[in-house]
Amino acid sequence: MTVETKLPYDQDYVRSFSDNKNEPEWMRDLRLQALDLVDGLEMPKPDKTNIKRWNFDDYNIMLMEIKSTHYMIFQMMFKCF
Repeated sequence: MTVETKLPYDQDYVRSFSDNKNEPEWMRDLRLQALDLVDGLEMPKPDKTNIKRWNFDDYNIMLMEIKSTHYMIFQMMFKCF
């Protein structure tokens, strides 16, 4: 069985995202190159993944608003210690 996937992103979205983040031009170009390459990638083959010990019933949904990238990095570092 073949499954066709379509990304919800296009070049206009990537440009807008990059502009909103005030990213440098090289980063926007890197994102656009990745978007061009993604259609040629194979999908992962999860049929060979052993998921017997995975717990799909016990999970937490964390909803929070990240104020800035610096705040997110601080939070991630804090959790490591």
